[in-house]
Amino acid sequence: MTISDNRRQKTENRRQNSVGGSLNPDFFIGIGDGHRRSTRDEGRGTRDEKGFTLAEAMMAVVVLGIAASGLMLPFSSGAQLRSEGMHRTLGAKLASHLMEQIVHTSFEQIMDYDGYAEAEGQVKDAAGATFSDLNYARFSRNVSCTYVYVPQESGATEPVFIRVTVQVLWNGKDVATINRLVSK
Repeated sequence: MTISDNRRQKTENRRQNSVGGSLNPDFFIGIGDGHRRSTRDEGRGTRDEKGFTLAEAMMAVVVLGIAASGLMLPFSSGAQLRSEGMHRTLGAKLASHLMEQIVHTSFEQIMDYDGYAEAEGQVKDAAGATFSDLNYARFSRNVSCTYVYVPQESGATEPVFIRVTVQVLWNGKDVATINRLVSK
């Protein structure tokens, strides 16, 4: 078999493979440089071809994808924890500011805060203006006040303690709660 006959045979084999004939190992020519594959060449023995098969390339893509997702996982969970920490910090600040405002009110007027609530996006500062910053958009606050009787007091006298609870929610989830006992 001459060299030109050999080329015609390979061309014919490729044509058969492209229209659904049987697969010839010579049809799979490698893609890269790293892997050597030995094939038989009619008339000349064996020769080495560099490259990867399609299956090897697909496996490499799968392995790299799994490795990349494993590397990204700590970064995404770290960002989530940072965001939650920021919400808790802002929530504690909002609860503290409202508690200070209540404590600086006269004892007789503290019970007026019982049931006080600010809906999401309607949280107010000390001056009564609604926060316009987007960081405060999903926060809400509510207050409950209850009289506290100590065992030494009788129920007939006026109470001298009020327990004030300020709860701050972010997106409906409790992020900060402060309880304080206020006396006359």
